[in-house]
Amino acid sequence: MPDPRYVVTTDLSPASRRGLAVTAAIAECTGAQLDVFCAVPRDLLAAEEMDDLLARVRDEVGAMAKAQSERGVPTACHVAVVKDVADGIVRHAQRVDADLVAVAPQGATGWKKLVFGSITEQVLRKAPRMLLIARGARPIPPKDVLVAVDRSPGAGRALRHAIALCRSLEANLHALWVPHPPGAMIHLQEALDSTVDYKRKKAREKKLGVEFAEWVARFPSTGVNVSTRVEEGDAAATILTQARLKKASLIVMGAHAKSRTKELFVGSVARAVAAAAPQSVLLVRARPPKRR
Repeated sequence: MPDPRYVVTTDLSPASRRGLAVTAAIAECTGAQLDVFCAVPRDLLAAEEMDDLLARVRDEVGAMAKAQSERGVPTACHVAVVKDVADGIVRHAQRVDADLVAVAPQGATGWKKLVFGSITEQVLRKAPRMLLIARGARPIPPKDVLVAVDRSPGAGRALRHAIALCRSLEANLHALWVPHPPGAMIHLQEALDSTVDYKRKKAREKKLGVEFAEWVARFPSTGVNVSTRVEEGDAAATILTQARLKKASLIVMGAHAKSRTKELFVGSVARAVAAAAPQSVLLVRARPPKRR
């Protein structure tokens, strides 16, 4: 089985350099090869008429790759002039058969802009396997990982990957399930008495917590310290809160795949967490495409 390959994108900005550091640290622990990729928009070259821009970009990207190689992480680098940056990133990931694509959203302007909702959003929807939204929350590599799952078949893949990742990182794994609250009528009835409402909520969480712990225990986790928790409430807000309380520097979630188009369907919860989380977020496909 070949070593996994991680494509990490860069626009030479500080945010993308921090994203490279996060991805490289994970790659070092998991034995993955790195591929530093920079997509330069074609219209930028034409607009600014900078003949030496491409040469300077290649030098910078080459230096970034060399620095990671000297740390012991096998690293290649590629620079491509593209019409569409997001499409260029996805095509390169497909060309090198990447297991993971890492991007670093940030608020720069111009062609360096990788904000959630533009380039990152497009890559997110089309990434061939997994997408890492890399942010520089410490510690690096992560020592505590939060995986948000809902006991669905697709969530099982995210959990298995999170367990394997924590084993490589020697990190603690915190499994979280945020079930839907009860129906409106029940919720309204319970709300008539806040004390009763709170007790019933905790009773539901305790019951579901036993079921969730049994479900998580079905997945082999030898060598990994796994804790489980069930918390009712707004899913995105609860995930972000628990990640902060557990001091997790990585959140793992599942992502659904459309049939035929093989694009990631980003639900409202995954979108909200990926956009707002101060730590890195790894989205795992429920059904990865077959290797070519």
